[in-house]
Amino acid sequence: HLYFQELQDKFSSFSSNISRYRVERKHLTKSNKKSRSTVDNSIVSACSSLVYFLREEAEKTSMTQQHFKIGVEAAEFVRENLEMVLIQAVRAASEIGDFVLLPKLVYAAVEYATVVANLYGVALLKPRVFGEAISSLSKTKASTSKLKALWNFFIYDVTKQNH
Repeated sequence: HLYFQELQDKFSSFSSNISRYRVERKHLTKSNKKSRSTVDNSIVSACSSLVYFLREEAEKTSMTQQHFKIGVEAAEFVRENLEMVLIQAVRAASEIGDFVLLPKLVYAAVEYATVVANLYGVALLKPRVFGEAISSLSKTKASTSKLKALWNFFIYDVTKQNH
């Protein structure tokens, strides 16, 4: 289906951009603060664009009249690509210490995955994504309450939706 190919292309684009910025950041010396700040801003921009895209896609998908079942292969294809880009983004947000952006990524992904699950009957997010998010958030200066809020969101909101 053309929609899923376009989605895969978009996820791949986000993933490669975020990955490129992460590699660029890793090679910068700590003394080069101006360049590091520029790369950090690029990471924030790429991750924020992903949040916006997921939310827009969730809204667009929820309004669609196309209620069709997608095959197991197509679902796995979308799941793998979504997981890949989310893990890149979550790790990137953690590396720059952005404990505000990181939960936004998770919430937007859950919003999108919930719409897809309700419409197509396919679960897109694996527990690994939440494990990565919690692990990455713990590496920032996020307060314990932010960690607990993300954990509770997963335990009480996400898992309840799947039962």
